[in-house]
Amino acid sequence: MGLKKRLKSWFSRRYGDDEFEIFLYVVNFSLLFAAFIPDLHFLVFIAIIGFIYTTFRAMSSNIEKRSRENEIFLKIIFPLRKRK
Repeated sequence: MGLKKRLKSWFSRRYGDDEFEIFLYVVNFSLLFAAFIPDLHFLVFIAIIGFIYTTFRAMSSNIEKRSRENEIFLKIIFPLRKRK
């Protein structure tokens, strides 16, 4: 089995991206940009931890748990979106 087939097989069993992941990436990038403000350099560390968690979610093989996390996120976000 070639490398390409093994990678394709491995990635096919991973969760991938969803709305919660996109939200987390936006928050993490925002934290990185905010870290340029003087005295807020600790935000870089928080953003790196956030990126690690977000990547973990995308590479997770526990699809049911990641789907539940996304459903909870959507239940919280959609009512907030409708208020606008």
